[in-house]
Amino acid sequence: MPRVDSSKFDKDNLREWYVFEDESDADCPIVVYFPLCNASRKRETVYGQDETYTNLNPFEKCYGTTHFAMSSDEFDRLKELMRYNMQKGFAAVKEAIGKKIRT
Repeated sequence: MPRVDSSKFDKDNLREWYVFEDESDADCPIVVYFPLCNASRKRETVYGQDETYTNLNPFEKCYGTTHFAMSSDEFDRLKELMRYNMQKGFAAVKEAIGKKIRT
């Protein structure tokens, strides 16, 4: 596994995705990590979405790693946030796959 530098995870400056790789080891997998983060989504207007989606706080208790029960609205908000983050990070995922295919 590639080394994960936890200093990249600054709560005040989170990004929608992170790429971790070991460029010196071609057999090492590339990890693309999508944390619960809506930094750019807060700045962008999402057509058709109301503020309940753009103002989601990923640090709310209902989105915790050990919290498995959530309301339908909480789940929908989480699903839309992750869909948004995956769309924003799609190029990073394609690039990571491309690197492994070329090696």
